Amino acid sequence: MDDFGTDSVTYSITSIDPDCVPVYPEENTKEDTESKINTKDMSHDESMRRILWFAAVLNEMARTMREQDLLSDEELKSMLYTIDDEAVALKKRLSQDHLLSPEIYFAINTPDAQSNALIKSVEVWRRLGFFASSLRTIVQNGGLPAISMTKASTTLVPYYNETVIPTLESLEESTSEGVNVLDLLRAISPMEFNNFLQRIQTNDLEIGKNDATEIERFAAFRSQTLLRTASGLAYYERMLQLLGKLADALNQNTILDAELAKQLLEAPLQDHTSYELSPPIDYAKFAQLKYTIVLSCQIFGEMRDAPEKSAKRLQAEQIEGIMRQYPTSIRVAYIDKKISSSGSGEIVYASVLVKWDPEQEKLIEIYRIVLPGNFLIGEAKPSNQNASMIFTRGDAIQAIDMNQSGFFEEYLKFPFFLNTSFGNLADEGPKIAGHREHIFTNEVSSLSSFMSMQESLFVTSTQRILDKTHARFHYGHPDFFGRIAAMTCGGMAKASRGINLSEDIFGGFNFALRGGRATQSDLIQVGKGKDIGFLQISTFLGKISQGNAEQLLSRDVYRLNNQTDIFRHMTIVW
Repeated sequence: MDDFGTDSVTYSITSIDPDCVPVYPEENTKEDTESKINTKDMSHDESMRRILWFAAVLNEMARTMREQDLLSDEELKSMLYTIDDEAVALKKRLSQDHLLSPEIYFAINTPDAQSNALIKSVEVWRRLGFFASSLRTIVQNGGLPAISMTKASTTLVPYYNETVIPTLESLEESTSEGVNVLDLLRAISPMEFNNFLQRIQTNDLEIGKNDATEIERFAAFRSQTLLRTASGLAYYERMLQLLGKLADALNQNTILDAELAKQLLEAPLQDHTSYELSPPIDYAKFAQLKYTIVLSCQIFGEMRDAPEKSAKRLQAEQIEGIMRQYPTSIRVAYIDKKISSSGSGEIVYASVLVKWDPEQEKLIEIYRIVLPGNFLIGEAKPSNQNASMIFTRGDAIQAIDMNQSGFFEEYLKFPFFLNTSFGNLADEGPKIAGHREHIFTNEVSSLSSFMSMQESLFVTSTQRILDKTHARFHYGHPDFFGRIAAMTCGGMAKASRGINLSEDIFGGFNFALRGGRATQSDLIQVGKGKDIGFLQISTFLGKISQGNAEQLLSRDVYRLNNQTDIFRHMTIVW
């Protein structure tokens, strides 16, 4: 594929300067990037292609925010780039005068009162601010890779029995204090709830059982649920499809016609035959080659076999619904238990991978690997992860927990992050690459605010210090592991019962003892939910304390103490 959008990267959100747009070079050298950033003799057509490319990305980002009810229809309109209708009617060749910039990006340079009047959501401003500031790192380090050269990766999500999508009955059930979850969500996110009502075209008085599915999804995206996690991760597939579409569309000479440019800005992921390549490229399959999500649900088979209308059967149906929504990216791995056909009565265990087939409209089995026995011989979560690693592919595996989620705009930076982190594995050895998290449960209660502050400190400042002193390990998700190293060096975590209670950090110990390194980057952020109740927080801190005590008894810590130099040793001890 001839990739457009592969020249150099800088960023300007207030007005799109053709010299300041994320387009990347085939030769990713710093000198080449700087020369292209500083050039002033760019042709008009090349300038407009760069501008149109970035405008399409920003428009799609705004649409995903509307889908999440962070924006109202009016606020969405204030964030979209459009083409002048007169230019479209007269079929003019596109120029910068014909591209109408959104109101919001002009308001950024005005007093807070005016800009806040346009966009009321603090979360939207936070995401825009981080996205704008973090792109500078890409500029200073040579730009993004060509789309076709992006490293392939898999995200592995361990799941056991957590909430997939809350039911309307559970949302309306009152607690001992006389408050239900739905009323609590309305109180915490009143603007988002009003945006939600506007999206489903109803009002608060009329909302009822007919809107049950939409209400459940609204609540799921504001809770720590599997739907929120899976949908956030699937944005990377959508970003890859968008980048591929833009690469081909903007290489067509006709794309600078005002009418086709307007189509691209309004619906970039749709097929526009006016500029489609021959033969056309299936970007869903292209994205599937670059990215896969594996939900490691060890009891999914038991859930499907559960009685009708039982809680487990409902969870299985909800998981199938998620697979139906994202058929090209989401797979489910589980452990199947069957009585041996030999007549011995022995139970045969197998690790199975399934996907949703849109043509047959049912789940189909992709792989079945017979295991030598019961896989669950230690801690449950690491056993669940390691049993599903055989179904991953690509250069890197991302570990994502059930309480996390992704942001669409952050996935624009993933190709750069993956290629810089896992580009020279032969020279660097085993590698773990982590990035920062944003705690989205900080406003639920005073306790959750405290947990949010201490967790934010740990995933930012503390991680930076540990990275610089080469003393960082794996502290949980959302770290990326070098896939081959993880599969051949004992997995992403250790699973012996008791001693590996803090299972994640032993994955970091394992890599460090084999000459590897765990790094930290502030380029990308993902969402993360933390405990919000006193009992939950107490249980979590208790587990951390017990895990730390068990670490002191482990061979891994003994070997680290004996094999590291004095400076790194003192850092680890600290």
